[in-house]
Order: sequence, then C-alpha cells, then structure tokens
Amino acid sequence: MGDDQPRDHSLAKVEIALLCIIFLSAGILNSGLVFVLWKRREKLSRMHVFVFHLCLADLVVAFFQVCPQLLWDITDRFIGPDLLCRFVKYMQIVGMFASTYMIVVRICRTVQMNLYIKTHQEGESAVTNPLPSRISSVVGVSKARIKTVKMTVVIVLAYIICWAPFFTVQLWSVWDTKAPIETAIFTILMLLASLNSCANPCIYLVFSWQVPKRLVKLLCKNQSKLKDSIPDEATTISSIYTSFKIPSESR
Repeated sequence: MGDDQPRDHSLAKVEIALLCIIFLSAGILNSGLVFVLWKRREKLSRMHVFVFHLCLADLVVAFFQVCPQLLWDITDRFIGPDLLCRFVKYMQIVGMFASTYMIVVRICRTVQMNLYIKTHQEGESAVTNPLPSRISSVVGVSKARIKTVKMTVVIVLAYIICWAPFFTVQLWSVWDTKAPIETAIFTILMLLASLNSCANPCIYLVFSWQVPKRLVKLLCKNQSKLKDSIPDEATTISSIYTSFKIPSESR
C-alpha cells in the first residue's frame, strides 16, 4: 500500500477478525472430518471419498490462502523473499480452484451415476418387466441416492452464495474504473468467498450425524486408553517397591 494512502486501522481489525474466524473454523472442521474419515478409510463409500478430498482441498484453502492473507493483514506487507511470495500466490490459486473443481467432479459423477442407474433399470424392465421388483429396486436406490443428490445440490448452492459476492466485486472493479475498491464493503465481500471452506464440512455434518458421534467415540476411546495406562503404571511401580521391601524386612 502506498504512502499516500494511509491504512484504515478499523477496517484492518475487521479483516483480521474475520480471517481469524474463517481460518479457525475451516481448519478445525475440515481437520476433524479428515481425521474421522481416515480412521475408517477401508470402509469409505464414493461419497465419503469425495468429502475426504474436498476437506483436503479446503484445508489447502485455509492454510495457503486464508492464513497468508491473515498474516499479510497483520503485518500490512508481505515479509519474505520474492520466491516465497510467488509460491504463496500460486498456492492461493491452487487451493481455490482445487475446491471448486472437486465440486464440479462430484456434480458430473452424480449425473453419470443417475443416468447409468436409470438406463440400467429401463433395460432390465424391457427384458423381464417384473413390476414389483422394479418398484422395490427404485425405492432402494432412491433412499441411497436422494440424500447424495440433496447434499450435492446444497454444496453447489453454498458455493454460489459464498462466491457470488467475490465475483460480483471483481467484475465491478474490472468494468468500472471508478469502483470504490478501497471501501469496507468491497474488502469484506472479497473475503467472504473463503467461507465456502467452512460451509462444506458443516453441510456434510448436517447430512451425516454419524460423523460427530464417531469423532466423540474416537476421542473418548483415546482418553480411556490413557486412563487405563495410569493404573497399570501405578501397579508396576508398587510391585517394584514391594519386591525391594520384602528382602529388607526379612533382614
């Protein structure tokens, strides 16, 4: 920022507070989901694999896009060599597009699976035409697929809501040379795009209540192991003390 444009410290405080909330929320939520999904990686469905990779992409956004911008706002300038600055800017773009393209891949995958199931069922009905079994298979598939389609739609809507202000501001600044770029509204709207990395794990948690239970179960299991190890250590120490005490009493 040039010397002729002094820094707005009130706006800087708002930026830092907002980026801190986004960074902590995205880091904690996505790390928790990655931890739970990695623990049960041998039983992951295709939807869980998509969520796992989406969380990794959102972690890249949190640590390579939000965190550098947060440090940049705190120091008011980038502290580091030119090569590090170029790497950080590159990773900011990579994280942003990785999260976006994961959603696009999921949409294409959902459409492909629905078309395959529909054509497969129509082919079977044309050969055998078993009406009761067809109805039951459609109902079974619907229960498994409707939830996936709903979650995919909500993820896409959340992406549009979070990124629409960012792209609107960007287009406005490009087409209007007199756009108020340095105002608080422009700055805050450009930062809100990173909220998408916080929204994705929240959406998955809403559609899958088993993940929080598994996370609590894993944490409680680790704590119980730690508590069980303490009595074992105490028993070992007491047995050693008794073994030294008995010979001394016999004397």
